[in-house]
Amino acid sequence: MTEGGEAEQPAVSKSELPRFAQTRRPKRDRSRRHDAALLVPLGGAIALLPPFAGFFARPGEVFGLPLVVVYLFGVWLAIILVSIRLTRLLQQAQDDTHDTER
Repeated sequence: MTEGGEAEQPAVSKSELPRFAQTRRPKRDRSRRHDAALLVPLGGAIALLPPFAGFFARPGEVFGLPLVVVYLFGVWLAIILVSIRLTRLLQQAQDDTHDTER
């Protein structure tokens, strides 16, 4: 019983879920990761184009560096970090598929 006098409801176990909710969709997850891996360089290239970088080409400094330099290196760092994460996820998915095939 809870403080309000209501009976606690048991958590739903995995076996009580519908079949479609019980299974993971590794093919779908892998496909999404591949799509993201293709979009990261494209998005990074777009973010580095002059119309977007131009928003930050104005007077101002961050830690003594011009704002546009901080933006360009920030985008560059973000592309690297996201790429590392996606590479690890794709490698993990590939290892999982090789393990299930054996």
